[in-house]
Amino acid sequence: MPLKEQYENWEVEFTRDGARAHREFLCRWEEAQMLAPKPGEPHPWWPQLTVSNVRFEGFGKPTMTEFGARFEMLRLLVDYSLEYRKPNLDDPPRITWEYASETLSVAAGRTWDDISKPIDYEDLADAVVYPMRTLNIDLTVRTVPRAAIDSLVGKINDAQWTIKGFDGQTLVDAAAETLLFQGAEQTGVWDFTDEHWYWRLCYRFLWRPRSHNELWRPPRRVWDAEAEDWARNADGTYQYVDGPEGQGAWTTTTPKLYETGDFAALLEAPDEETADL
Repeated sequence: MPLKEQYENWEVEFTRDGARAHREFLCRWEEAQMLAPKPGEPHPWWPQLTVSNVRFEGFGKPTMTEFGARFEMLRLLVDYSLEYRKPNLDDPPRITWEYASETLSVAAGRTWDDISKPIDYEDLADAVVYPMRTLNIDLTVRTVPRAAIDSLVGKINDAQWTIKGFDGQTLVDAAAETLLFQGAEQTGVWDFTDEHWYWRLCYRFLWRPRSHNELWRPPRRVWDAEAEDWARNADGTYQYVDGPEGQGAWTTTTPKLYETGDFAALLEAPDEETADL
């Protein structure tokens, strides 16, 4: 017995956020799994809508068996949406840039060690906003480069990192040490046609205009080793490491905060297949 569609429960809805559809069928118990629409199959009239969910419900009066209730007929409830997409290894990566920021203290409110006197900078703000950007790279893979992910998380790129699309357009172009790899989200997707697991990966990075190993430091006075005191100018004012006004400066930490790594390994397929779940 083929699927018998119940047109009285047929639905299609279009909204500003997308579209959805609903169809219902009747079929015999023993044929339900074989005949039911599979996730990813297109709607017959709106192919951009694909099957996202299939539910089975008993129809009619059940008979009791040693394994429990059994129905001669089942009702199949099939939902369609724009959300489900069949995994496609040929899809280009999806690149998303978002705004982020960090706050830099410019030393207002700090005190000097020797005399516990507050640093007096009336013309300086307490802090300034330093803009950054978050980078997300979404892609579909057959196998997960687990070794590369584990070895690179928490590291910054050791060289210029460029990603180009199939049309030659530059998608990512980051100078050395400006990208911090924060980790990867992994979602397993079962393909009912190929009967194999695929993986949707989302790599997350934090980009800043300067190296992640460069930090902003508050102003520092110059120490006079011979006099064993803070160095002063002829007019008696203090000398500063960071210029005459001592407003602070960027500095590279020693040792460096982050190790570097080759991010190209994140886009290379590993030699071994990822075990099916």
